[in-house]
Amino acid sequence: MAQRASEYLHPTLQDRTPATTTPLSIADSACIRFADTGGIWVFHPSPSGAPPIHHLRSSLVSALALFPHWAGQVAFVEHRPGGIHSERCGRLQVSYGYDSDPGVGWTVVEHDFPAASIVPEAGALSRGPWNCDVFPEAKLMPGDAGLPSTRVQLNRFSCGGYAVAIKVLHVLADAQSLLLFVHEWAAQCRTECGNPSPSPFAKPIFDPAAVNARAAGNVDAAVPDAAIMDTAMALPQAWYDLWDTNAEGYLPFLVDPFQRSIAQDVPNAATLLPATAPPWTTWDIFRPVSRVVYHFSGAQLKALKKHVQSDGGNSADVSRLDVLLAQLFILITRARQHQQAPSNNVTLSLTMDMRRRLSPPLPDTNLGSPVFLSQIQEIASAVRGSTVADIASKLRRTTKAFTADAVAAYLHASAFEPTPLRLMHSFVGSHSLTVSSWQRLRLYEVDFEGTRNKPAYVHDAAALIDGLVIVMDPLVDDEGVDVMLSLDAETIPHLATEMAEAGRGSLYIVFPTILQYQ
Repeated sequence: MAQRASEYLHPTLQDRTPATTTPLSIADSACIRFADTGGIWVFHPSPSGAPPIHHLRSSLVSALALFPHWAGQVAFVEHRPGGIHSERCGRLQVSYGYDSDPGVGWTVVEHDFPAASIVPEAGALSRGPWNCDVFPEAKLMPGDAGLPSTRVQLNRFSCGGYAVAIKVLHVLADAQSLLLFVHEWAAQCRTECGNPSPSPFAKPIFDPAAVNARAAGNVDAAVPDAAIMDTAMALPQAWYDLWDTNAEGYLPFLVDPFQRSIAQDVPNAATLLPATAPPWTTWDIFRPVSRVVYHFSGAQLKALKKHVQSDGGNSADVSRLDVLLAQLFILITRARQHQQAPSNNVTLSLTMDMRRRLSPPLPDTNLGSPVFLSQIQEIASAVRGSTVADIASKLRRTTKAFTADAVAAYLHASAFEPTPLRLMHSFVGSHSLTVSSWQRLRLYEVDFEGTRNKPAYVHDAAALIDGLVIVMDPLVDDEGVDVMLSLDAETIPHLATEMAEAGRGSLYIVFPTILQYQ
């Protein structure tokens, strides 16, 4: 039986910033419908003994000196008709440095099972896919009681191991921001444990205005710039209208609470950005969803990329991620034949970081959620019959379309949408894949004690929804990636079959170890 103790933590008085209310960026507000950003780091027992609970708690407080707004309160701005872009309907702000700040939720939970019972065995991911339905995410992640912006749960296992779980509102943190925090917290904890070493990343910067300053045109004008809007609307991405109540399969109970959460009426339809109805009928929220993790070694990815580039054509400049996602898109679409007609549209949306795409670029340590989504759309039968080279080349063209000017135009368009609550740029369900990347974030270098006790497993706590794909730094240090797939439970074994077929076919060199679903 788990035992639980909870409290709320704040920056120390000497670290507390002056009371401040800061509008979040255009990109942050556009992420208002995203699920929380969250992750879990599981550690086997440390050579030093019991987990350093006191140091973990006090170092978390120390780390908040660089992330004070994470202990603050996120709220809608007061809508001021005719005001500047940050005063439009449905925009967000964060207030911090006040006595009334909610703080960071801190919970310590004792579990009666060992860490080894919930993580992959050594080498398991190299032998085949791991069914992570056995991973007790709900027990390890902090709850939503009190709804602070940031919640942390320290889990202690019967073996002496522990897990650190953290959940942050997505409007405050994408995966990159989350890892900046975790590494800074770990560095502070190492110092307290007597094994000091700095975070591998530079100090974080909280400056939402820097994102807005890179938007094209005048985002405070009364009306958008028509030419810039044309550029934005021509980009390869989706604009879904979640408030189209006439859409087939519309799910009002999922949407209405968001509409009611702002006091203003829905803006005049004439001012709304062009958007299409989401494919509601392709998302059956009552069907069971399972998760599986596949490991792809660096050698496998290199072989797949070489195979694709040997096709010539437009595939010479494709990346490893392009070819991996292309292969997965094809195989998952084949595995979903029981849910798709050949003539159905299927989509792959990719979450992209805009920091380095903006001009001038933002530093990698810029906090927030400066991301956007691209999308490719194809007929299901065409995807099933495509080559990896064809899909990878299309992904590469789509990615290259988002130049600095294009991303600036996207920010301009987003600034003039009367309410970001209405829009989504990707969808989920049996005809969609939405991809996020946790690559190059040094997931398995998080070390709270300075003893080189590497995490036994790192879990992205994404929502369990059909169609989510997370590409992560690997547990096995072989320059590859781990891919976490959340798919309809009936699709998972079909995908294993498709993977095996790919392994026996012309791509045998790419998938030699993926033979069966375990």
